[in-house]
Amino acid sequence: MSVNTYTFDEVSELWMEPFSLLISDMFPVEFIYTDWYWWQGNHEANREDPDCLMSTDPRDLDTGSLTEGFCIPRFFLAKSDKDPFGEDPNEKVYWQPDRDLMKEVISQTTPIFTVEHLQEDPRYAKLKLTEGWKAENPRYKGSTYLHHAYLLPMTSMGKDFDRVEHVFGFEGEIHGPVRKVKGSGFGGVQETDTTSVFKYPDVWPEPGMDWLVRPRPGGWPLPELIQEIVELGCHLAPVGRGKRTGKTLTIFQYKKNPELAGTSRESKEGPDNHQVMDEFEWRMSFSLAENRLAQSLTPVQRHTLVLLKIIKKVYFPEVISSYFLKNLLFWECENNGESFWKGTTSGKCLLRMLDRLQDCFEKGNLPHYIIPESNLLAGENPRILTEAVKVIFDIRKTILRKTASVIIRLHTTFYFNHIFLKKLDLEPIFSSIEDPLKTVEGVRAALISIHNIFIPRYVEAIQRTANIDDEGDEGMIIDKRIITLIYISLLARNLAKLWLLERHQYKTEFTAFMRDTIGGDHCTEELVSMASVFLELAEDDKDSSVNKTQAMWEIKRLQKRINVKNVEEARQGFAALLEIIRRPDMENVTDKMKGDVANLDDEDEIAKVFNKTMAAILEEKAADPENAAQFGLLGETVRVNCDVLEKDQEELRASVQPPRWFPD
Repeated sequence: MSVNTYTFDEVSELWMEPFSLLISDMFPVEFIYTDWYWWQGNHEANREDPDCLMSTDPRDLDTGSLTEGFCIPRFFLAKSDKDPFGEDPNEKVYWQPDRDLMKEVISQTTPIFTVEHLQEDPRYAKLKLTEGWKAENPRYKGSTYLHHAYLLPMTSMGKDFDRVEHVFGFEGEIHGPVRKVKGSGFGGVQETDTTSVFKYPDVWPEPGMDWLVRPRPGGWPLPELIQEIVELGCHLAPVGRGKRTGKTLTIFQYKKNPELAGTSRESKEGPDNHQVMDEFEWRMSFSLAENRLAQSLTPVQRHTLVLLKIIKKVYFPEVISSYFLKNLLFWECENNGESFWKGTTSGKCLLRMLDRLQDCFEKGNLPHYIIPESNLLAGENPRILTEAVKVIFDIRKTILRKTASVIIRLHTTFYFNHIFLKKLDLEPIFSSIEDPLKTVEGVRAALISIHNIFIPRYVEAIQRTANIDDEGDEGMIIDKRIITLIYISLLARNLAKLWLLERHQYKTEFTAFMRDTIGGDHCTEELVSMASVFLELAEDDKDSSVNKTQAMWEIKRLQKRINVKNVEEARQGFAALLEIIRRPDMENVTDKMKGDVANLDDEDEIAKVFNKTMAAILEEKAADPENAAQFGLLGETVRVNCDVLEKDQEELRASVQPPRWFPD
C-alpha cells in the first residue's frame, strides 16, 4: 500500500520510511565504515616491512569480509539492554571477524595441469596432470589428476611453526585446506585463516564467460570494473563438494608415492547423509573478484548486507551462510539500479533480500553470482531448507521488533552507542511505525519524531567524548577525534533530513535552524559544513554518500595512523628476535630442507629436520659478533612472551571491559 510518497508493507505491517530511519539511526552506517577503515589500516600497517616475520607475507592475498567491507563491527551481544557492561564477560557473545588470506602457489615453468570443469557443477574442476610435467616428475606417471594433498598444509610442520608464532602471541592449527592462526583480539581471540591456491591458468574460465557480457538492468558492475576483475583472474582451491572425511594424506606422503591417493572417484553419500568429498575435485575461487565487487558498493548496499549478517548470527539456522547472502546481494545490485538503493527506503532493500532468500530456499536453488549454473544449495537436505524457509518468513513478518531488539543489545567500548541507545523507549516508536491507518502527515510526523529522539542523543555523545581526559596520549587523542567525527556525521545527516521534513524554504536559514535545534554551543563550523553537504544531496534526491565525506576521509587516515603506531609498539617487545630472524631466513630454512626431506613421508621426522635446519641457521647467526646483543635479549623475549600467553580466556575477555575514561 502506498500513500503518496510513503509505503506500508502488508507482510511486515509497517511503514517503510520510518522503519528505515529507525534502523539506520540505531545502527549507523558510519560504524561499518569506521571499523572497515580500521581493518584496512591494520592490513596496510602489517605490510609495510615485508621481510619482518610479524608482517603479512607479501605473497598472501587479503580476501573475505575485512577486505570487502562486509564485516560486522566489533560488538559484543549483551543478554539484555539493561546493564551490558555489568554482565559477566564470559556470558557475552563477542563478534570478532576472522582475517582471510590466500597464498598463491608460484607457477612452474612447465604447466602442472589443465582444467577439466565438472559438467554437473562447472564451479568445480579436476586438474589433469600434463604429460610434460609428469615427464619431469616421473613419480606421477601413473596419476591422472592432482590430489588436494599437493597444497594442503602439514600438521607437524604447523606445530613447529607454532613454536615461532607462540613467541609472538599466536597459536596455530590445521583445518582441512586452511591453516588457522589465533591471536588475542577483541573478546579474546582473532583468527587468521590462510588457504593455499593455484592461479587459474587461463585469463578467465570458460564457465564464467557469460558473466562478462550478460545484460545488467541495474547497470552494475560497470564495464571498467569488469575489466579490472578479469585482469585479477581467479584461483583454484583444494576443496571439493561435500565433507572431508577420514585421515588426510600429507603432502610428503603424496609426493613420495602419488598412488597412495588412489584413483579419482565420484563423490558419494556418507553415513550422515552428507556427500563425502572427492579430494580430486577443486573449487574455483573468485575471492579477488568479490573483493572488488564489494568495495564498489554504496553505503546503503553495504549497510543492508551487514544488517542481514547480524540477523543471521542471532536468528538464522546454520544452513544460511554469509556467502549465500553476499551472492544474493550481488544479484540484487546487478538487477536494481540507483533509484532502488535509497537510504530513505533502505528497509525495502532489507526486505527484498529476505524475500529473495526465501524464494531461493523454497526452490532449493541459489545461483552462484559469477557461474549461475552452480547451485549453492546443491547437496543440502530438503528438510533443513524447508525449516529455514519458515524461519526466514517469521523474520520477514516481525522484522521491525526482531532487528531493533538485537541492535539495542549490541555494544562496544569504542563507539559509545550505549549513550544514544540508553533508556530508549521503543514501544511508542513501534506503535507509530506499525499503524496502518496513518495519513501522509502522520507518517511525516513519525519521521520527525524519530529525528527528534536521536538528535539530542548524538549531541550528548559528542559532548561526552569532548569531556574525556585524553591525558595527552596520542592513541586516545586519535580515538576521541574518530568518535567525534562519527557523531558529527550522524548529527549532520539527521539535521539535514529534519530540515526538509519540516518544509523550511530558505536555505539561508539552515544554520539558524541548526542552532535552534541543538543549541548554539554545539553548532560548530565543521558540523554546519557537513550538514550543508548532506542537505544539497537530499534536496537533489541523491543518497547520502557517507563514505565520501570529509569526515570519513579523515577517519580513514586516522585509522591508518593508529594502526601504524600499534604495530610499531607491538614489535618493540620482539625487537631482538625480529632483528635476528627475518622472512628470508625462513625461506632459507625451506630451501636447505629440500634435499633432506625428499625421501621422507613421516611428518614428525620432517619436523625434526626443520628444527635441526633452523638451529643451524641460528647458530650461524649467533657466531656473528654483531648479533651478540640481540641474542642476549632473545632468551628474555621468549620467556616473557610465553608467560604472558598463559593468561586464560577470562582474563582476555575482561580486558575488553570499558577503560577508566569510558563515559557512563
